[in-house]
Amino acid sequence: MDKNIQKKLIEKVKIMEEIMPYNYIIHRLPDFSIVYLSKMAKKNIGIPEEENNPLSFHEYFSSFFDFEAEKERIKEAAVRIPAMDNDSYFTFFQHVKTIHATDRFDCFVSSTKIFYRDEKGEPKYTLTIAFPMIKGESDSVKVNRLLLEKKNVRDKWQVFSTLTNREKQILQFMARNATSQEIAEKLFISENTVQTHRRNVKRKIGAKTDFDVISFAQSFDLI
Repeated sequence: MDKNIQKKLIEKVKIMEEIMPYNYIIHRLPDFSIVYLSKMAKKNIGIPEEENNPLSFHEYFSSFFDFEAEKERIKEAAVRIPAMDNDSYFTFFQHVKTIHATDRFDCFVSSTKIFYRDEKGEPKYTLTIAFPMIKGESDSVKVNRLLLEKKNVRDKWQVFSTLTNREKQILQFMARNATSQEIAEKLFISENTVQTHRRNVKRKIGAKTDFDVISFAQSFDLI
């Protein structure tokens, strides 16, 4: 049954390829294994057209992408995709190791949508369409800035997840320039306890200045 479904989905994409020869990728959920790469997608990364999906999930992402960034994106997609309706897209930037890349990567804008649901309504296959960014200095600077900002937020999120609920409360007050006495009165704890929390928060997030605290808190809409 699954093979029949895959065959029908691939046939649909091949029809689209004839009209618009873009980079199409079909993934099977929940492991994002590769079901189909379009002719253009194979050509861009140097896979012979006659080879039928020769790569495993790990080989595909580790060989042709910024793998660490991809792992985080896949985790994000695994959360977001089940909540999407059939008309929604999950859009993101990717660094791809193409045969044309003058640097280590070329930048692509990719959009993923649910391509097939099972009888229970659970998403089982996704379709991704990837477009190369127009090469230009101003565009490159903008894209690299966006990618850097995303990486910074991703790195901060890992740190943020180590904070306790109380430390997150303290961080929010710190970002608003509240004194230890004011925080203690609001949370009904001792001032000494607040000062201990403040030291722990600054140590965990690597903050040296008040600006560092504010910048970190802004990343999570705490102020």
